[in-house]
Amino acid sequence: MNNCVLSSSYDLCEWRTSVCMKCIDGYQFDESSGNCKPCPSNCLVCDNNTCILCEKNTTWDGISCINSSSVELYIYGKQSKCQNGYISIEGICQNCSERYSHCLSCDEQICHLCKEGYVILSNGQCISKEQYHCLETTNKSQCYHCEEGFYLTKDQCTKCVDGCSYCLDGNTCEKCLSEFISVGGLCEKITTEVMKQTHCVEYQNGHCSLCETKYYLDESMKCVNCPANCTSCTSQGCISCDQGYIVQSYSCIYSNQTHCLIPFFNDAGCVICEDGYFINKTTCSSCKIFGECAQCSFSGCTSCNEGYYLHGVKCSPISELEHCLKVDYTVGCILCENGYRITQDSHCTKCEADCEHCTSIQCIKCIKGYVLNINDKQKCVSISTIEHCIASDGQVCTKCSFFYHIKNNVCTVNIIAVILISLIIFISVSAILLGIIIYTGIAINKYKKSDLPSGYINIDSGLNIFAIRYSNIHFNKFNNYSPLVFDRQSLLFDEGPDRLPVGVESRTILCVGNDSKNKVFVQFTYIETQYPKYSLRIVPQTICLPEGEACEVEIYITPLCSGTMNDSIVIISNSSHKKYKMNDIISFSYTTQMSTHIDYDELIEEKKIGEGSFGIVYLGTFRGNKVAIKKLKQLQCEEDELEEFEKEIDMLDKFRSDYIVYFYGAVFIPSKICIVTEFARYGSLRDLMKNKNLNLKPRLKIKFMIDAAKGIQYLHSNGILHRDIKPDNILIFSLDEDVTVNTKLTDFGSSRNFNLLLTNITFTKSVGTPTYMAPEILCQAKYGTPVDIFSFSIVLYEIWKWDKAYPTEEFKFPWKIADFISDGKRLLQPENMPDWYYILICKCWQNNPQERLTINEVMNVLNFAFNTLFSED
Repeated sequence: MNNCVLSSSYDLCEWRTSVCMKCIDGYQFDESSGNCKPCPSNCLVCDNNTCILCEKNTTWDGISCINSSSVELYIYGKQSKCQNGYISIEGICQNCSERYSHCLSCDEQICHLCKEGYVILSNGQCISKEQYHCLETTNKSQCYHCEEGFYLTKDQCTKCVDGCSYCLDGNTCEKCLSEFISVGGLCEKITTEVMKQTHCVEYQNGHCSLCETKYYLDESMKCVNCPANCTSCTSQGCISCDQGYIVQSYSCIYSNQTHCLIPFFNDAGCVICEDGYFINKTTCSSCKIFGECAQCSFSGCTSCNEGYYLHGVKCSPISELEHCLKVDYTVGCILCENGYRITQDSHCTKCEADCEHCTSIQCIKCIKGYVLNINDKQKCVSISTIEHCIASDGQVCTKCSFFYHIKNNVCTVNIIAVILISLIIFISVSAILLGIIIYTGIAINKYKKSDLPSGYINIDSGLNIFAIRYSNIHFNKFNNYSPLVFDRQSLLFDEGPDRLPVGVESRTILCVGNDSKNKVFVQFTYIETQYPKYSLRIVPQTICLPEGEACEVEIYITPLCSGTMNDSIVIISNSSHKKYKMNDIISFSYTTQMSTHIDYDELIEEKKIGEGSFGIVYLGTFRGNKVAIKKLKQLQCEEDELEEFEKEIDMLDKFRSDYIVYFYGAVFIPSKICIVTEFARYGSLRDLMKNKNLNLKPRLKIKFMIDAAKGIQYLHSNGILHRDIKPDNILIFSLDEDVTVNTKLTDFGSSRNFNLLLTNITFTKSVGTPTYMAPEILCQAKYGTPVDIFSFSIVLYEIWKWDKAYPTEEFKFPWKIADFISDGKRLLQPENMPDWYYILICKCWQNNPQERLTINEVMNVLNFAFNTLFSED
């Protein structure tokens, strides 16, 4: 009876004639002996030789509890709980893979999880990925990425239309196979007839890449006919025209309607307009917009109609010039009536009192009986104020009374009359001779300068002028009506083995000669487009060539972007005995070295894919590569935003790392500024985290962070702070954990060289995103590389949590996060986060920057976890 339990401890225990009716666990009551005896082997609770509760991982076989790997719990003769991969059917744990083919987890009605390499259907059936045409599945055995040529529907990967490699439905194709081309949303086998039908000359990646002449590629990569009279065009309109037409506002206009005398050789604009019109960018505009102009330029009038004179860049009526005797139509009044002087605006105003003739600043002649005041040339005084003066010329005293002569504008005593007379005669003769010499010199100089228009350089200006007949240079005439000959018809700037460098001036020489019998005035010009791809400098730009003479002209070109250029220079000549002008065209071409200065016309924008604080990001194509095009917001091009954009360009150009986004280059045209980088197929880590149903394995998350840490390590080893580490700036390139690179860093607009700290320059400016800012930045204290470590700790926290670090309900405003961090507070450890991982984060967000881990130490911990803790994940 030692094994009996007192009724005071168990309600079910009863005493019957001193017999125990209830025994402790592991024993059962034996009615024959009236004692408690042990339960069968491995049984915890039993009754009447039947086990009610077996030990874990054992099952009742009718005699004893035997080992079973399929059983979790056995109660009252039935298996009430089975291990993972098993299901209880009528008290027996049955393997899911035996009940449903290739199943790992199930219930009585359906399979819920398939084996690796299998996809689960809506009816719970598991089929192979190959049979399903699936490439990648979720952790719930659901397909999310089909094979090439298939698209995902509700329950299967369905084949696209024939010849299609990528589609969204079964009706149209987004991308065709390489041997097919897209025609009307379908893929046609590439044949001569199909190419002719689609007006396509070249194709690439299932789309047309080059259309026939007079066709252009639209946004859907189809060849569309250009507007009337166009020889080439874009989606905006015409860029070159048929003969007799010129481009005006992307349309081809008949040249007689454009007031253009000499159109440019490629019809891209006008070189010389009719009288009364001026070149406005590439077209001719009427001078009437400036008023009564006879001729004008883009800045205003250069000559006026009859009855008007040029007042600055405007034409004013001559009738408003009162008291004017002579008018110069280019400036206004140049000669006023006596008693009036010319003002700064070429009008006449009355001279001062007793002044007969004056200039704009002083009186130069007084009325009869007056002379100029010696101390104040603005005033006239009577000759009576000068002793012994009896006559004047309106300026000074000219005659004194007898025995007096003029000296220093006063009358002094004449002591030796003869000597004075002799002296006067000598002075007079000398003055006459001097006048003759001066007059002769002026006449000779005037003769030399005759017939030379303003701005032209004469033959005696130091140019290398030589006679054509004695030169060994072979000259050619390319225009029979032109007086000019040249030593070449086209210019080559890259004749050597190396191509032209971008942003560096290159030089070539052109010899120009005059084989006519008259003096010729020569002017060099070229079309300046709205978005220039080069700058041109010609020395000299204008010149006067005598008959039979030639000279060397230096032509300097500076490419502004990479690529190949073909263009022309127009040389306008005007013979001294003819009124009309002739023009010659010298073409030039060059190919540049590769650089990060991109030609904007080589970029093809496809669609907008994102927007940041300083720019808008587009998906596009550059030289056959899918790229991300980050453009500065044109509506808010403030100086500080441009400065940040230029800093990011400078940084990207220096970076060469597999863990930094690849930088193709940038466009520097003011209204088209953009950065071109490689395109990340999966977007940013922030974009990926928005998908709450995407349950990535911890090992892949660790791999993401290792790659990001390697990017930060590269920056820090080169003396660079990123200053804006966050999920938005970590791009995802692959979801396969076995590839070399999964993620890369981007957005370096806030980056700086922390080596400046060595020159006592302190970084205190608050940059970055408040959620990820270190406390020293929030407090505007001196900082360095630890600020990136702090930001990275928040990213580590968010990628494991797969959500924002700071709950919106608790932190509604950014300043609440700033106060939380500045007070030394930190986020608590989430339930599913391992201890080692949270300790790593804590060591990265220490309040004291010196106590934070370095990026190398962070990488060591992450690499250890990836290779050991999650090696079999």
